[in-house]
Amino acid sequence: MGTMTGIRKGAKRYLKGIVLVLIVALLAGGFYLGIGNRQYQSSQGLYKGPSASVNGVKIKDEDFNRALNQTRNEFYQYGAALSEELIHSFALENAINNQIMLNAQKDMKIAASNAEVNAFMDQMHKAYDTEEEWSMLLYQTGAGSERELRGMVRESIVYLNLLNTLAKEKGLTVEEQEIIDAYQSVDASHILIRVKAAGTDEEGHTEAEARQLANEIYEQLKAGADFVALANEKTEDPSGQGKGGALGTFVRGQMVPEFEEAAFALPAGEISEPVKTNFGYHIIKVNNRVDPESEEFQSKKADYEKNLLAQKFEGEHLNTWIEEQRSQATIDILDPAFRAFRLKGEEKWPEAALAYEKAIKNDKDNQGLYLSLKEVYVRDNRLADAAKLMETARKKWPENTAVLTTLADVYALQKDTAKTGEVLAYTSSIAGDDVAMHQEIKALYEKAEMTAEAAEEQIIIETLAAQQATEQTGADITGDISADETSTGSEGGN
Repeated sequence: MGTMTGIRKGAKRYLKGIVLVLIVALLAGGFYLGIGNRQYQSSQGLYKGPSASVNGVKIKDEDFNRALNQTRNEFYQYGAALSEELIHSFALENAINNQIMLNAQKDMKIAASNAEVNAFMDQMHKAYDTEEEWSMLLYQTGAGSERELRGMVRESIVYLNLLNTLAKEKGLTVEEQEIIDAYQSVDASHILIRVKAAGTDEEGHTEAEARQLANEIYEQLKAGADFVALANEKTEDPSGQGKGGALGTFVRGQMVPEFEEAAFALPAGEISEPVKTNFGYHIIKVNNRVDPESEEFQSKKADYEKNLLAQKFEGEHLNTWIEEQRSQATIDILDPAFRAFRLKGEEKWPEAALAYEKAIKNDKDNQGLYLSLKEVYVRDNRLADAAKLMETARKKWPENTAVLTTLADVYALQKDTAKTGEVLAYTSSIAGDDVAMHQEIKALYEKAEMTAEAAEEQIIIETLAAQQATEQTGADITGDISADETSTGSEGGN
């Protein structure tokens, strides 16, 4: 982690103005689905509904796909491997929550004026004033163009206005000090002289060396040396090298305490004496500051208050409000596959079976639906229906091991060893060197109490494991020989 990142205690880069703070808040938000879809693109294609309705208003496919992409991205980031059915279920819940808010916006006649949108866009252009920065903003927000971003901005402002309205209805307020703490800001640069940890080989100076060097630099600055030039030459913060030690703009809570206290105590244009933190010694220069009494702060104070009020409601009350609205709403799950999954979770097996049967009629090539319906049939003690279903699936996917093992499982439950053996023998013949699949086949033989066949499968597993171990040993030896030859060649060339 870079030094400046560490100093900031992992905080996000501070973005000037209410608009940019709101953008960051929305990017991190869980309910509102208008922003942040670009990071993960589904390889499964776009969903075509309808999925569900809330109080008679159908969720648009566009909104559901936003929720689906957001859900995929979240699980992708955390490395979670979930079934498509479960991912769609999470996405549906998010889409329903979003529709509840869209309905509330319409019912409460909450909108965003062109003036608000224009002001929002103007501030973003000022903050991202190079073509490269603007392109990055479009990418991060998932907007394909400025026009699309403008639409997202309008949605964002409507969302902000909704939260403010709900916050006021709740009687929430924002104290003056909360506004100051959140938005009083300092734009600063620094020169860092690192102190290395005792007993380590890391780069840096001893405590005494660093203090002496920092004092020498401070004296040079007092004598009139140029801060930018000296920072480029002397700073040991990689983030500030070549940038005059620039840290950018930050608010309270983003820097380590000693650094923050010194920076906020300095007038604009002033330089601090060396300040000790756990990173070393800093000489800080405040380039600019926005204080509560300044014209800039006062001109934006109403916007600051509005944003903090929205954040307060979102952080403390939005989940509860959503649940209250859901409890009073009429929510109809229109997609039979989604309805089936929900009924399965409620262990309503006959109803779930009917829904899955309808879903398969609508989507005969969705293998996951067959596997889910099999599970429901088994839980409902309809083994004959489960076997018939999976035989149909076998005809559609004759060499799919998931289908074959699922069929074998049904036959094992029926105590039909002949059919179980036939399916598993064929599955084993096409499993190749997939040890995990052979282990699953062995487990199914054992479930069917076919001990001789299970023993034969164990021999296959052991043979494959031995072959793979031999191949790995050979690869390791080859790698060692190659490394030795490379080393010998290098020595011979010297």
